[in-house]
Amino acid sequence: MSQILILLLVLSTGSLLGSIPIKGFYLESLGILIVGMIFGHYGHVINPIIMEFGLALFIYGIALQIGPGFIENFKKDGIKLSFIALIMTFFVGIVTFIIGHFSGFSPRESGGLFSGIYNNALSLAPLLNHFGSSGSSEISRNFGAVYPFAFAGAMIFIAFLPKIMRINIDKEVKDYEDYQHSQNPAPETRCFKAVNPGVAGKELSELNLPGLVGVTIARIFRNGKTVVPEHNTVLLQNDILEAIGQPAALAHLETVLGEQWSKKIPWKERTSILVDRRYLVTNKSIVGKRLSELHLQERYGATVTRIRRGEVDIPVTKNTKLVYGDRITAVVKKQMISELEKILGNNLQTFTKQELYPVALGLAIGALIGLIKIGPMKVGFSAGVLLTGMVAGRIGNLGPIVFTVSAQANHVLKRLGLMLFMAALGTMSGVGLIDGLASIKGLVLIVTGILMITTALSLAAFIARKIMKRNIVETMAIVAGSIACTPALELSNAQMKNDDSTVTYASIYPMGIMAPVFFAQIIIMVFG
Repeated sequence: MSQILILLLVLSTGSLLGSIPIKGFYLESLGILIVGMIFGHYGHVINPIIMEFGLALFIYGIALQIGPGFIENFKKDGIKLSFIALIMTFFVGIVTFIIGHFSGFSPRESGGLFSGIYNNALSLAPLLNHFGSSGSSEISRNFGAVYPFAFAGAMIFIAFLPKIMRINIDKEVKDYEDYQHSQNPAPETRCFKAVNPGVAGKELSELNLPGLVGVTIARIFRNGKTVVPEHNTVLLQNDILEAIGQPAALAHLETVLGEQWSKKIPWKERTSILVDRRYLVTNKSIVGKRLSELHLQERYGATVTRIRRGEVDIPVTKNTKLVYGDRITAVVKKQMISELEKILGNNLQTFTKQELYPVALGLAIGALIGLIKIGPMKVGFSAGVLLTGMVAGRIGNLGPIVFTVSAQANHVLKRLGLMLFMAALGTMSGVGLIDGLASIKGLVLIVTGILMITTALSLAAFIARKIMKRNIVETMAIVAGSIACTPALELSNAQMKNDDSTVTYASIYPMGIMAPVFFAQIIIMVFG
């Protein structure tokens, strides 16, 4: 049977199985893994390169998504969450070696078992390099025997975690979304009256309200008429200013100007000269430029009031650089609506026609970074792709090369990658499955692997849920990130019908992937 036929049969049959509801629960991508294992048992194996390529696509899609807000979220949560992964890894590592000792495993075999439990090839590399040909077969054999079962155990644990904890998913997701909104409120529009004598007679550029309090002045209402707020506009006593910003910033503005105006600017006057419009940045010639370089106020009488990048609101300042796909809200002169559209692009059809070469380039750069050696180990393909994708998502473009993809294209990228990965992994895992279960040593390996990964994830879930008091959405992301299992995150997102937790996952992921490597170095020091 040809490789292509095997792949297509596993994908189609597995996807069908994953879409069948089982008491309100869907197997999702686990269906592909199960079907793949059945095919593998009968000797039909998909080339491992498909697994690597699928995982690369999936990780790159996730990385592009989390890139824009990663640094801010890591500063907020990353250090605390990293301790979860570190504590969990060392606990599981020590217990694994104790079990291995009483089961008659050599330190090398226990090292392979540990790496297999964590599905972590990075931790495998230093062990293989140190112990050389004499121990590489033992290490690799145990890693290969445990890896698929530990992975499947992690996926099943994630799938059933809400039921184990008896959690109402719909309620928890709503609570999570409400909390996120309260922590990151959408910009508001309020009106203020300039009654403070200290601001009267000063130009807007002199007051520098965007820099001082972090708000944008959209309109000025003076003597019943709308005035365009330009840099050289002089404020007069009792001018009404329409400002847009975060609630805290608007409260600060009230202190500066004097008082909040309880009324609203009459709609007829409000829209007589200026109107609110939304634009999509698709003009590649302005990508990477600062707002101040575009001179939107001087040329089009336009004031940018909000920039939405992915799922993140970007602060609007004169130094804010535009990224392809940014969604901009602007107050613009009526006669300049079409002119502003020309400069920004606003072409949805162009945006949805995704070019693939930036994705291929990003993957290639990630693969090259993965070859970099740090001491006795390499960065690794997966880590290289993740790093490249996060940087690409953060910067948006590199000269004429635009890395940003639409939400729809990113979803297809992640979904396709995960399906390819699960199909290939399943067929590889199915080979010798029955024989492995039949031998005592193989059975001990598999049981230990499943037991330890379940223990590790239970510990992470307990700390996140009971000690840190995290919502189930974040808890599942923390559990997945603690072992750097990106497919588990996707399964969690599918259950939650919410992918906002990717930023939480990204905060713990670096330690989730590096903690097993640190433990592998300890193994070398103790048993080397």
